[in-house]
Amino acid sequence: MKKIITALLLMISLDALAQNNSYSVSTDEKNGSQVFNGPVTFNDLDKEASFTWLKSGNEAYNPKEKRISFLDEHLKKYSMVIFLGTWCADSKALIPKLEKVLEVTKYPKSQITMYGVDRD
Repeated sequence: MKKIITALLLMISLDALAQNNSYSVSTDEKNGSQVFNGPVTFNDLDKEASFTWLKSGNEAYNPKEKRISFLDEHLKKYSMVIFLGTWCADSKALIPKLEKVLEVTKYPKSQITMYGVDRD
C-alpha cells in the first residue's frame, strides 16, 4: 500500500511540475534555434514568436476525415506523454500536425504531458 501511495504522490508531483511550466530556454549551439527544456504546453509553444513553424505547419496540415473520425472515437481513452525538441527538424514537422489533430478531435489538454528536450 505504501508503494501505491508513493507512486501516486510522485505522479501528482510530476503533474504539478508540468502545470507550472518550469521549462528553461536556451539557444541550440548547432543551429541557433531556441530550445525549451522541461515541461511545456502547446500554449507555451504558441506564445513563442520565433516558433513560426508551429503555426504554419498547423495551418498547412489537413488530416483525412476518415482518420479523424476514428481518432475522435478512440483517442480520448488515452493520455499522452510527448517529448519534442524545439530545435529538431522532426519535431518541427510533426508537432504542428499533432496539434492540429488534437484540436480537431477536441482532445482534452489535461491528458497531455509534454516535455521539451535539448540534444543531451
